Amino acid sequence: MEIVNQEIENAAFALLNDKNAFYDGDILDKKGERIDVIKSFENVNIVACPGSGKTTTLLAKLMILSNKMPFDDGRGICVFTHTNVAIDKIKKELGTKSDILFSYPNFFGTIQSFVNKYLAIPSYINKNGFRPNIDNNSYYEAVKRSYEKGGAISRHKMWILGQINSRYSNLEPYVFLGNMRFKFDDFNIISKGNIFGNAFEVDTTKDHYQNIKAFKEMIYNYGYLPYDEAYTEAYDYLNRNPSIIEAIGKRFKYVFVDEMQDSGAHQIEILEKLFKNKINIVYQCFGDANQALYNDGRDEGVWAPKQENSIYISNTKRFSDNICNVINTLRINFHNELPKITSTSINESKTPHLIVFKHSNVKKVIEKFADIIAKEEVKQENGFYAIGRISKVPGKGQNSIKAYFPEFERSIKKENKNYQDLESYFVLNHNLSIKKRATAIINSMTMLLELNNKRNPKTKRKFTKRTFLNFIKNIDESEYFKLNSNIIKWIKLYDSGLEIGELKKNLIPEYLLLFRTIWNLELDENFDFFTDKAAEIKTDIPEDLNIIKFQKKNSQGQERTIPISVNTVNGEKGKTHSATLYLETFIRTYDVQKVISYLAGDIIKVKKKGTNIGQIVDNSIIAPLKYTFVGASRPKNLLCVAVRNEVITPELKIKLASNGWVINDELC
Repeated sequence: MEIVNQEIENAAFALLNDKNAFYDGDILDKKGERIDVIKSFENVNIVACPGSGKTTTLLAKLMILSNKMPFDDGRGICVFTHTNVAIDKIKKELGTKSDILFSYPNFFGTIQSFVNKYLAIPSYINKNGFRPNIDNNSYYEAVKRSYEKGGAISRHKMWILGQINSRYSNLEPYVFLGNMRFKFDDFNIISKGNIFGNAFEVDTTKDHYQNIKAFKEMIYNYGYLPYDEAYTEAYDYLNRNPSIIEAIGKRFKYVFVDEMQDSGAHQIEILEKLFKNKINIVYQCFGDANQALYNDGRDEGVWAPKQENSIYISNTKRFSDNICNVINTLRINFHNELPKITSTSINESKTPHLIVFKHSNVKKVIEKFADIIAKEEVKQENGFYAIGRISKVPGKGQNSIKAYFPEFERSIKKENKNYQDLESYFVLNHNLSIKKRATAIINSMTMLLELNNKRNPKTKRKFTKRTFLNFIKNIDESEYFKLNSNIIKWIKLYDSGLEIGELKKNLIPEYLLLFRTIWNLELDENFDFFTDKAAEIKTDIPEDLNIIKFQKKNSQGQERTIPISVNTVNGEKGKTHSATLYLETFIRTYDVQKVISYLAGDIIKVKKKGTNIGQIVDNSIIAPLKYTFVGASRPKNLLCVAVRNEVITPELKIKLASNGWVINDELC
């Protein structure tokens, strides 16, 4: 396969309205790092710095390849992302040109969806004869129900409570039990997060181990798998059926993985088993190991691209050199002599500011950020953000986001609307459309059946909305139409302002009649489901709740409103800001204090002798470096970092200033 410059220019114009966008300033020579990436069909890693246009470069490559389809051998393209948001963004960018990419023989989706569809589900059906439910919420709900009903596992409740008290705090026993996983390679039991290791492996010689394993097998046999255990099922499937690897290879000619640094070890294991070092497959991974926050950023990263098989995009279009200069030494693999981040940005970044404060002034830090924005006359184009690693309420004398902004609320999105009581299905979905609220009520019915172990008699699987309605319709069509009519009536009753208690008195007889007639279910057997109050689940936080607005004057005395959005680093990962304030927060240690010498220009120390040559000497700096790097690489125009005054010694102050920082110590 060959890609020529004219094709690249056409794609650049379609995506960026600039045919020369990928030439990195070398328009006459028609060269550039992004050009090399688009033209490459080797099995390589694409290591890209923040703001490098990595995803746009991949989009251009996909657009060009889609214009060449169908390929001579009939095979297709496989593109992996980590979120459905990324898929939606790509669809939007490519428009109608994306249609062919989302059609057979291509695959375009998350790693999880691929593993579920092509590996884990077929494997489970092959073993058990029905389709599994791969979902964390459903899995933990099943564990909770089974744990509370007792059985053999109840003999080990004291051991479970002992483990919780010695290892974890405030953990529900069923969550501890649900966190037990089948190991990736042999189906023994190990704690979540250590599927590949031995940090907490249950003693196989003990009686409680056998009962936990039997309990896990019962949940598994009933059809419940958490998301990460789908990879264990997939791995087993590939080992039992190596021909699957060959079959997948016959379907895909090109495989691209976006944001590879966000992949866990279990995901990489599956991807490499399927695609790495295959003669007939081009396998390319795009990402930046320095932005890998997987496992809370504590590891150097399971994806560790080597220089010999990597192409680098080392120039950024987001910010200019004065930000490049102060974040280059934050990169954990900078010691591997990777190219320095340089800038080809048209954005003129301001000189970075270090906001030094004493603890009593911690609540004034964000306003000081607003003062600097006003003074530097930063435009609001991409927003102003104050971000930090830790959001929970701080301990005494410790700072989190809430120390700077006590009103901060972290947004919680509940993807799976399954609850343990009927009231929740009404109260917690009241702001949705009529159609979605009707679906929620039907979901309450399938949940009631699941709570009573009533499954589809034909498939032995949990009822879904579709199979439930079809089942009712086949038994008694009049009951089907009456149910639909009742659901609309119940929604209207709720909307009329009727108290939920009165509503339940009205609807429970009609609601229960269907279940009494078909499944012999009675109220007294499901008292909790019908009488419990709706759980107080925090839904999405209003958009303006975490925004602080300041009225400030610029250097000419003109007043303007400066809105500062407050969020976590994880919440802003991958985004671009106009101005960013990185807030020093505490987890085991203060993160900015841990990396301040690197912000001043120090180079990370590595082992120079022995078997671990090249590894970082102090592993405790890895997570603070990653979080600070991700946070500090968000802004186009202005970077500020907040740090306590006791961290800044006179000697360090001189080093920071010489490395390009303005020291703002007015809050000292």
